[in-house]
Amino acid sequence: MADQWTLHGVEFENCPCAWGCPCQFGAQPTYGRCEALMGGHIEEGNFNDTNLDGLDWAMLLSWPGPVPEGNGTQQAIIDERADPTQREALRKILHGESTTPGATVFFVYNSTMSTVLEPLYAPIELSIDVDQRTASMTIEGLVSHAGSRSPIRRTRDCRPGSSSVRRRGRAISMPRWATAIPQRGRESSLTSRTATASSTLCT
Repeated sequence: MADQWTLHGVEFENCPCAWGCPCQFGAQPTYGRCEALMGGHIEEGNFNDTNLDGLDWAMLLSWPGPVPEGNGTQQAIIDERADPTQREALRKILHGESTTPGATVFFVYNSTMSTVLEPLYAPIELSIDVDQRTASMTIEGLVSHAGSRSPIRRTRDCRPGSSSVRRRGRAISMPRWATAIPQRGRESSLTSRTATASSTLCT
């Protein structure tokens, strides 16, 4: 029988590209390569009979060009509090295994990877406030990152019934993930887009 799993919780995802994610519209990444940080807190979850409630997870993702062109590198980080059975369950989920092809973002991202590193197990300090659209994540030696919603300005154009929405990015300092993904090592200030959401994922 195929594995059955469900995750319900909150997620924090960030990348340095401009709003709209150029890769999803056939454009080049804003800075030539794509990098992303994902992290989540499982409020309720299970993998078959294994309970995953209360655990945190993170992924560091990097591609040399647009995501659809592949050749990416993936590093999963699993809450060190997870026992061996929970660790294996989360590894399978984060690596897109035990999933109907194309059914989850984990499968889609994994399908673009040429290098999938062995999971790391570490304390994950994660704070996500969906209502305020703020989040922060710290994994010692790997990640120290925070995001907040960008101001949204509404402007009207002169045509009846028409309006437009302008989003303005917020400059943040995003450390490079030197010990997790190759070809890192310097700190840079980038315009970041932040997504925080309450979500349910399952097979």
